[in-house]
This record gives sequence, C-alpha cells and structure tokens, in this order.
Amino acid sequence: YNCYKLWGFDIFLDQDLKPWLLEVNNIPSLYVDPIDAYVNRPMVAEMFNIVGFHIPTAVAKKQQKVVKEKLNLKDLKRGNIGHDPRLYSKLRAEEDIIKEKKILENTENIDEILEELSPSDVRTIIRSEDELTQAKVWTRIFPTPSTHQYLQFLSPPCYSDQLLDAWEQKYGSCRSKGHIILRKLCEENHHLKLPAISCKAPPSAQMSEPRPRKSSSAWIDLEMFHKFQ
Repeated sequence: YNCYKLWGFDIFLDQDLKPWLLEVNNIPSLYVDPIDAYVNRPMVAEMFNIVGFHIPTAVAKKQQKVVKEKLNLKDLKRGNIGHDPRLYSKLRAEEDIIKEKKILENTENIDEILEELSPSDVRTIIRSEDELTQAKVWTRIFPTPSTHQYLQFLSPPCYSDQLLDAWEQKYGSCRSKGHIILRKLCEENHHLKLPAISCKAPPSAQMSEPRPRKSSSAWIDLEMFHKFQ
C-alpha cells in the first residue's frame, strides 16, 4: 500500500566547499561499520517513519490496549487502529473524476482546486502531511512553499502534483490552519468515502470450478509458525 525508493548521492566538496555531484546510486550500500552506522541507522529509522508502515489489522485488534497505551492513543475514539486500506484506495468517486477533469482541461481553474476538497483530495493531502510530520532530519525538497516555479518542468504536472503545490502555497507557512480543515473532514469520515462497487460475480466467475482444498503442507500449518498465530 506504500512504496518508496532510497537513492544514494555521492557528493564531493572542493577546497571552497562547493559541492560536486559524482554519481547517483540506485542501490546504495548500507554498511554497519561504526562510521557509516552513525549516519545510516538514524537515516533508515526515519525513512521507515516517513514511509508510514501501519500496524497490521490483526495485531492492532489483538493488542489494541497495549498499542494505544504505547502510542498515547487512549482518547482515540476509533475501534480499528490498524491498517485501513481505504486510506490508500485508488478508487475515485464521481465528484473526484469531475473535479480532476475540470482542473486538467483548463489551468485557469487551478484556483478552485482547494475550494471543495474531494475524498481523494483529502487522502492525498493527509498522506503528504503525515510524511512531513515524520521528517526530523530528512528534508522535503518537493513540493514546498518555494518550489512552485519548478512545477513547469513536470510535463505535464498531474492532478496530484497541482493539488499538493496549491496546498503548499496556501498552508505551507501556516500548517495549523490546514490541519484544522483536514481534522474536520476526517472527523466526518469524508476521506473514507469510496464509490460503491457491486459484489455480484459475473456469470463466468459463477460457473468457475471450485478452489482446490487447502494443502496440509501450507506454511501456516507448519508447527514452527503456530506461535505466531
């Protein structure tokens, strides 16, 4: 539900402390020797925080009381504190599709992009804001309140790029105001609204052959895994 990529940039500083880019590593080495570990360990820990892996639903249900105490979530009214796939759904309601088409077809409508946030808009923005709250040592380079001029180099900028750019321009210097809006919409579960999908299977699927019985050699049946159930 969440993907990431870690790149390694090799920088050389000359006698005037001017940085020179030497190379970019697609798969950077993360050695554990003392010198590298001093940088790599906190870097990787914060990277996972930014990526935002959720507590698995099964663990959250079984250990809900302990998890709430550890994370100071005792006052949280939600029953499920684990992963909610709706937060990462790519499904869009009709209002999402209409709004996106309107913005992309006519850039003059860009000023209206934040007027009425659709469910998909809110999901996109809260993920972006959540990532930013976890950045203590890392620094976001795009989007920021000062990167609007670089949007032109994305050909063409997608709807989400324009949405986040507009959000940064309006609330980047005063995020608390934006958070009040997001909090209100989330309390109304606006961000969890998804289009209704029919669960009725097509005729071809209804006539399909029954699934084979579960093999007794499945990994979950092995004795060594019983302690994790």
